[in-house]
Amino acid sequence: MNYNKEDIIESHNRISKWIHRTPILQSSSINKIAEAEIYFKCENFQKIGAFKMRGALNAVMSTKKQNLKTKKFIFYQDLSLIHI
Repeated sequence: MNYNKEDIIESHNRISKWIHRTPILQSSSINKIAEAEIYFKCENFQKIGAFKMRGALNAVMSTKKQNLKTKKFIFYQDLSLIHI
């Protein structure tokens, strides 16, 4: 899939009230070992403790309401959707 800036803004607006802002942290020890500045985006600090929160929530929230009437569906990690 190709995403543009408008897609990202729309996704953010769709899920923003349910997600936490998560910090970006560094480790001086890892920076020293890597001889570089390494940044960690701590998505594990989301309410559910997982980094998939944003993608999964966006997939569910962007699914057409009529498709949700079955109340049985699966989202795969590539965010494709299968109705059961």
